Amino acid sequence: MGGGLALILFLVFGGIFLGKRQSDKREHKHARNEYEQQRSNDDDRLSNWLSIVTDRELEISLEDGLYNSDEKLIQEVRDSWHYYFGIEAPPFYSNDVDKYQSVNKWAYVSNHMIDRIIALRILMANRGRLTESDAQFGIKFSSTADTRKLEEDKHTINTMFFNAVNARLKAHGIDKEMYASADSGSTFRRVEEIYSGVVYWQPMIRTAAWNLSQLMLNGRAR
Repeated sequence: MGGGLALILFLVFGGIFLGKRQSDKREHKHARNEYEQQRSNDDDRLSNWLSIVTDRELEISLEDGLYNSDEKLIQEVRDSWHYYFGIEAPPFYSNDVDKYQSVNKWAYVSNHMIDRIIALRILMANRGRLTESDAQFGIKFSSTADTRKLEEDKHTINTMFFNAVNARLKAHGIDKEMYASADSGSTFRRVEEIYSGVVYWQPMIRTAAWNLSQLMLNGRAR
């Protein structure tokens, strides 16, 4: 191959290669910019959600009152219990936090006592608010039980609780869709469809996670 022709071929194919690299760089930069914008929008949405659905001073005050067994607050919880769970309130109140609550923040309902974390959730919901932890990270729950009948009963209670909390938020002007995920945020479904997982509200869900969920639920993800 002559030197002149080799040079021409090098310039032609080299130009194509360099042009492709430049195109790849532009596409990468565009994708990066889109990602950064999406992340910023997600952060802003979550920040706005937290600003309207949480109240740190209120939560601290109620938490302290429950720790000190404030009779007025405990009576409010008792009076509200049936609305949230469809059953009568347990006979005893404990200001100790159940080990399942302190470690995992489960939406846990004891048969024999009113747990302080559940009490705090009820008092906050009565005022149209969520705890800061619930509003940012979601609420874990499980309907697992020894028999299918007990499982269905527990699931009915869990579902009623979450829908009641959401209804309280809506009554205070905070109207956001509520979902549950059984697979660490890969898919999001109606709370009634999930027996164990985490409950989220729409502003808490990242756009990429939501889009992936829609693809998977529609059977298009591979």
